[in-house]
Amino acid sequence: MSIPIDENTLCSYQAFSTFREKNNEELLFAYNNPMHSLDIFNLSDKSISHIQFDSEGTNGILKNISGIHVHKKDSIWLYSQGVLYLTDFCGKVNKTVQLPFPTGGFPWVETNFSMATSKLFYHPTRESVFYLTVTPTENSADYLVHEYSIKTGSFKTYPLKGGILEKNTGKNFGWMQFPNVTYTQNDILYNFPISSNVYKINIETGKESAFGGQSKYTSNVVSELCMPYTFPDADKHLTENVHFFEMQYDQKNEIYYRLHLDKVNFSTETKSNLLYNSKDMYLTIFNKNFEIIYENKLASKTYSYHNSWGILDNKLFITKDNLLDDNKDSDSFEMNLFVPIL
Repeated sequence: MSIPIDENTLCSYQAFSTFREKNNEELLFAYNNPMHSLDIFNLSDKSISHIQFDSEGTNGILKNISGIHVHKKDSIWLYSQGVLYLTDFCGKVNKTVQLPFPTGGFPWVETNFSMATSKLFYHPTRESVFYLTVTPTENSADYLVHEYSIKTGSFKTYPLKGGILEKNTGKNFGWMQFPNVTYTQNDILYNFPISSNVYKINIETGKESAFGGQSKYTSNVVSELCMPYTFPDADKHLTENVHFFEMQYDQKNEIYYRLHLDKVNFSTETKSNLLYNSKDMYLTIFNKNFEIIYENKLASKTYSYHNSWGILDNKLFITKDNLLDDNKDSDSFEMNLFVPIL
């Protein structure tokens, strides 16, 4: 799909949310950081509209929004720098919440391609917001998902334990320090960029399950890079290792998607961003029991690797915005839609 854009609209984004209208029109909400706005793509007629945000005053929203969850067209949850906002379709702020977090820790709602992806999620039945918090420790970090009740202001927590390998993610793996966290109506889904392991926590019972999600094409574990290290060291480590992205749930088909990048050989003669964009990307599909039913390499030098993807009804979309793509149309928002054959 290709949608023409103007000079104020981007070719790729990192923070997305989708919403289906009553007439079955699919809307894609994307945060435009330079403009501090939501760009709204209508996939039916390929039109684009915008919600412009204020950065100060009564309806002020802090810039660098990193979390979006569209519950209804006039009920849009946004997260920025520790603050949760509820806005309408005109950008009016109807509610502001300073989200709680552990002493010595911080909320982590982010789609940082080099570190991890942790989404914001609103649960309409429970009337609560889910988000990750991180508390550094001497050897690693404690990861807790907070469920904050909009009604009562109380919260409960779900610890993300992982396996033996993931115990040292906070310090021993360069940029890849945090877990990827996404949500469904029933579960918290998480994995770590450093391994192919997949984990699930039942929201109601708190029971955790672990699944093997090993790739048959690439390595399944990242090499260690222990502190202290320099920024160039971390960039080199990111380039020379695989990177597993977040789990994405397709509710209609009851399947899960996961993207991951293979490693490439590091070279001091090539810029790190060009090396990164030359990596091969793989798509893995899991069934409802987290068994792998499909895995394959995607087209090279085609897609954005900066978390520019998501679920549209029964399809996975990935934005086409790779620095090495000679055929990229800079005047369009381009994406490929993947429809599973089940």
